[in-house]
Amino acid sequence: MRVAIINTLYEAIVDHVYGGDPTLARRAYADQLAAIYAVGAAHADFQVTNLRALGHEVTELFVNVEALQRTWAREAGLRISPPRDSAVGQIDRVRRRALRDARRWLGLAPKTRDHGWELEVPREQIRAFKPDVIVNCSLNTFPGWFLRELKESRAFLVGQCSYSIPWDTIDLGPYDLLVSADPAYIERFRQRSKRADYLPHAFETTILDRLGPAPATPEIGVCFVGSLTNEHLDRLGLLERIAARVPMTCWVRGGEIVPEGSPLKATLRPPVWGYDMYRVLRNSRVVLNRHVDFALGVAANIRLYETTGVGTLLLTDHASNLGELFEGGRECAVYRDADECVRLIEHYLRHDDERRTVAAAGQARTLRQHTFRQRMERLMRLVEGAA
Repeated sequence: MRVAIINTLYEAIVDHVYGGDPTLARRAYADQLAAIYAVGAAHADFQVTNLRALGHEVTELFVNVEALQRTWAREAGLRISPPRDSAVGQIDRVRRRALRDARRWLGLAPKTRDHGWELEVPREQIRAFKPDVIVNCSLNTFPGWFLRELKESRAFLVGQCSYSIPWDTIDLGPYDLLVSADPAYIERFRQRSKRADYLPHAFETTILDRLGPAPATPEIGVCFVGSLTNEHLDRLGLLERIAARVPMTCWVRGGEIVPEGSPLKATLRPPVWGYDMYRVLRNSRVVLNRHVDFALGVAANIRLYETTGVGTLLLTDHASNLGELFEGGRECAVYRDADECVRLIEHYLRHDDERRTVAAAGQARTLRQHTFRQRMERLMRLVEGAA
């Protein structure tokens, strides 16, 4: 099959990639895409390489990376609106908004071609590739009418989602299949009369080759890697309580929400991405995991697999389905509150042999059952069964 993957990147990751090489935005599309993949952030090229290994033709579009998308358009001979920071681009944006508002006032459908590069380029990329399957990993990016337009070639549309979406307003109509790492999402999709199935996150085994040998003695005691936003207030409170009692280091996105005077403030480091993040995880004795607030007691995030995959002890919050993924106490450590979390941290820092045994068992479980190859095999079985 021909599979097109639609994806987005955090702005901070884009800044990291392009800020490290001022010439990158002027280079070829293939060079820019390779530079994005080389960082190893998000899913990197893990979905692409594993689908190709299964015999599929695959392309991945990072549709919010403006330099990358404009380069594709230039190489394809596609004329698009000017960059938004130019005077012409600002005028063009005002003109498009006025036209859109006028059509809405008149009760007319939106004009599908009166949009900027954010829609123009992916539309032409999909038309040029002619996919049998489109996997949209960013349900919040495109409106329903645009997705219907992408499906004009009768491509099978999959939505992949385990993040916050506007349930009251999002248009799920265009999707033929929705997959999620969060079992609660599966139920909600099915309540909307959509075909939906379970697709957990995963670990890419080639990461171990890229990282090289693990240090004999981890340099970091306890670490947390992740985000702090208004969707992570329970996480923030937990980290503050733990930081007041045990030494730890936190590499976070959104650290500015930590109040002055908080014991967490001194633990904060700038966020790390991709292979740099995997090195932090691997160089730690214990990695603390706390799910996002809306997870509601369900184990679903990708840190479960990233941590165990690199062979570090995972200390994660209790969840109703965790036993289906890892055996608590044997393949990971599990806490129910801040007090238990601190006790477990102190225990495993004092008992290195036990920590290594649990970490090794967790890694073995991930490499046996939670790899990207297995997930991509499952995804394509789901697509073939639903098509």
